[in-house]
Amino acid sequence: MGRPKGTQAAGIADVQYSQTGIGDMQSQPQITAELMHSFIAKDEAVEPKSEYRIFKLINTAKRGRVHIDGIDDVINPKTGKVERVRLLSGVDTIWLKEQKDVTEDFIRQNRRSLIFEDKVLRIPSWDSTAISFIEVSRHLVDNPNRKTGSKTEFYEWNPQKQAELALKQRHQKVEAMKLAMTIDEDKMRKHALFLGVSFVDEVGMVKTPDSLRNDYVLKAEENPINFIETVESPLVHISYLIKKAIIDTKIDLGRESNKVYWSTGGFICSIPSHMKAQAYLIEFASNGTQESKDFLAQLEIVVKK
Repeated sequence: MGRPKGTQAAGIADVQYSQTGIGDMQSQPQITAELMHSFIAKDEAVEPKSEYRIFKLINTAKRGRVHIDGIDDVINPKTGKVERVRLLSGVDTIWLKEQKDVTEDFIRQNRRSLIFEDKVLRIPSWDSTAISFIEVSRHLVDNPNRKTGSKTEFYEWNPQKQAELALKQRHQKVEAMKLAMTIDEDKMRKHALFLGVSFVDEVGMVKTPDSLRNDYVLKAEENPINFIETVESPLVHISYLIKKAIIDTKIDLGRESNKVYWSTGGFICSIPSHMKAQAYLIEFASNGTQESKDFLAQLEIVVKK
């Protein structure tokens, strides 16, 4: 059967064009070139990656969704004054005084809040207004200008910063424990006493030097920063002198309420009603007045007797 006039047999190129849009390069040069370019561009396109700043609640007991209102009174780091901030969609400033030409209806429909899901808030890095709001928020513990905290305090999670901090803390712990294991016994005893290490065991027996050092090392492991900061502090020696004077009854705490005397009868000082005698005596001996210097000098003498 013959073909109708004016028609041609369907070729491979015709079928290909009908299915894909790409046909005979010679018969469809412009369309084919444009399509080829679009396919190549699509294949080579890099999908944009969303980067986030991540914040976590301090209170790990909170569950589910936690909202923090998008209105706050904060210290403006530029002026040092307390000013109001408000987080609104479509408004590129957080400072209330700069939010011009916004109606009450617009505010009602576009107010934003910070929403933590299971203690975590993720803010896209391009959301500059939300980030600006967070950085001045009184809820952010990293904010150096915040005056008061809140029940919904949070901090920024930074994996690199957290790793550096963890490494630093590990080094501090190792250094503190090494120091605790090598410091001479006399210093160890004074510092252990200052840190609250008991010198007797659970049955009331005096601890051996090794047992005492073991508990001393545990103190270094528990709080390495405090251990390192106090090991050479003058307060350690003062605390030791006062505690020893009390134990050896060189200081009399029971003669008169809220008053301290030497066992020989001399008056030392009065104790404020809200403080414990031992704590106040340490403070009194270290405050630098002439009266305190005289007390400390006498303390050195009586303890050595």
